[in-house]
Amino acid sequence: MISTGLDLAIAINMAENRAGNVLSKAAFKLTKNKYLKKQYNGLKANVKYASNILARNGDSITIHLAFSNKNEMNAYVTKLRMYKSRYLIVCYAGLYDYCHNLFMWLMSSNKFFPIIFANPKVDVTDDIEKLSKYLVINKKIDLSRLSVPYILSNSVKDDIFTKGSRNDYALLLTSIAVEFLFFHEMTHIDHGHIDYLKNTVSGFETLYSLDDTNTASNQLHNDIIGLEQEADLGAAEFLFDSYWDLQYKGTLMKLFDTFLTSTDNLIFTIFYSLVWLFHLVQDCREYRGLASSNCHPSPECRILSVFRIFYVLSKNKNGNPDLVQKQFAVAIENYLATCEVSGITPHIKPNIFSSNSLASQELIRVEETRLRLLKELKPYQYSRKF
Repeated sequence: MISTGLDLAIAINMAENRAGNVLSKAAFKLTKNKYLKKQYNGLKANVKYASNILARNGDSITIHLAFSNKNEMNAYVTKLRMYKSRYLIVCYAGLYDYCHNLFMWLMSSNKFFPIIFANPKVDVTDDIEKLSKYLVINKKIDLSRLSVPYILSNSVKDDIFTKGSRNDYALLLTSIAVEFLFFHEMTHIDHGHIDYLKNTVSGFETLYSLDDTNTASNQLHNDIIGLEQEADLGAAEFLFDSYWDLQYKGTLMKLFDTFLTSTDNLIFTIFYSLVWLFHLVQDCREYRGLASSNCHPSPECRILSVFRIFYVLSKNKNGNPDLVQKQFAVAIENYLATCEVSGITPHIKPNIFSSNSLASQELIRVEETRLRLLKELKPYQYSRKF
């Protein structure tokens, strides 16, 4: 249990960030399904582990995690005021709800779900077109729909995929998306981004997953994009290290071994989850008038950077980089086909692999910024005690 004083400090921080209140244990039981509680416990265990092993100049740190009751698609990381080495990650309840309801909608198609595991291009079907009338407005995902739980109907008689299996796969996709954003925020702490910005930027307090950091400097905006890029790479590396080995018996492998039967399915599932996560984040940004981000790479740049780190890691760890490339292409193909069928404007273009694509050119610029900052970040980075 954390102290009353610390509870108050977290509550004040969340109030200052207009992040609502801490989601109580009772609220978890009443309004959330059991899996969210399991995932929350898993993330809390990761926070505890990081607090035990991270240190800088001999000083240990403590990381706290809070789930907000606010039904918005957001998360943030900050350093608690009045505490030397205490950090706070806040995940909004809407982060889980929006992702889960989107994936439930995608999985509700009687034809689309089995197509995922056959891995061909998604066909144009009346099934998906009917679903799009529920969720799509003005060629964008209707975010108001995602705030309301989407309930799967019973499968048709000739469908071998049951309602339970569809729900489980939606949970798996949601879990990957939430874990990615959580470890994105963890990387901001681990790699020294928070302390670097607090020591170099007057008035800096918080990095957000959705909102832009409040600063008037264009150069600083470019720097923060480089830091956001590095946080994506750190989160992607965590996912790779955790789930590349199918013998690993972590939370996802235990709960979803029905789906994760091969490395192909695993890599496809990760890419498919993240491409829709980045799409959803961009739609939320545009809804809030933040279409042109000053502090985050574009969805295209983000998913391309995740692919590249997976490709490099698979080569370095005796994996199969060709499999990574194939499943990335399949995930993008499925994403684009779903957008076409449902009338959603995609945030990723078919030429994403081309060296002349806007995504590739943006990634080059962002990487140059990230690499330039590495030397400046070094004094603020944390190392492992063992």
